[in-house]
Amino acid sequence: MRSPIYRFGFLLGVAGCSWGSLISLEDFETYPSAAPLAGLNGGTGWSGGWTTAGTGSYQVIDGGLSYSAGEISVGGGSKALSLSFPNANVEVIANRPLPTQTGTLYMSLLYRNTIDNTPAVSPDFFQAGFLPTSENPAMSVLDRDGTFQARAGTAPPGSQDTGISSDVGVTYFLVLKMENTTGGAAYDTAHIFVNPTFLSEGLNSSTSSTLNDALDLSGSAVFNIRRAFQEAGDTYHVDALRIGTSFGDVVSAIPEPNTWVLVLLGMLLLARRTIARA
Repeated sequence: MRSPIYRFGFLLGVAGCSWGSLISLEDFETYPSAAPLAGLNGGTGWSGGWTTAGTGSYQVIDGGLSYSAGEISVGGGSKALSLSFPNANVEVIANRPLPTQTGTLYMSLLYRNTIDNTPAVSPDFFQAGFLPTSENPAMSVLDRDGTFQARAGTAPPGSQDTGISSDVGVTYFLVLKMENTTGGAAYDTAHIFVNPTFLSEGLNSSTSSTLNDALDLSGSAVFNIRRAFQEAGDTYHVDALRIGTSFGDVVSAIPEPNTWVLVLLGMLLLARRTIARA
């Protein structure tokens, strides 16, 4: 028979299992409103704080994003990241390091093109993805020319269009899957899921882009945001950024901190009763 102490430890382990293999989380909730992004170091699982570059304004704002459809519901809390641009420069604007990776990797975020001053004619470009350094991501999700795309590599031929429009003022839930399908040393295939509705990955449709040995994160890994061709005042909001090793890690709802406290208290009470009866 297992000892009460063993059962107590088991119960505590169960309480934390729902985090699964979530690697990194950034929901912007711990920062004050109007805080510049550069140097912020909240969230969990990162290897360092945020770095910014370029000519835009990047700050935390009140008002989180949210998405709910089918089996999936993702809330961004009360804060989000706002990225606003004064010109049409092509540049990496924000990045943050995370632990090195070799296995299949997933990333999700809530995204909204909040202000687009010429949506009918603009070739605006917004990109989020990964590279070993703070440069053009080699595996990424794109909002380009008003549609969402998957991209493997750093050149246009590596992109595949989903045919799903990115409408101004609408919040989208984007999921990137990166995998190594050839057995080499690097990721070669990027998949994008736009507004998935099922918790089971295989029930959702995706678009894929493939390029052999496109990205190796075994020595260094950096999450990057890159932009191009915006008009003065164009503004984007990002929230609930998650990186994990399974689809479920990045699409399942994560309880608020107070909820985790209640869960832990419940498990402690149950453990106390178990020990008392032993």
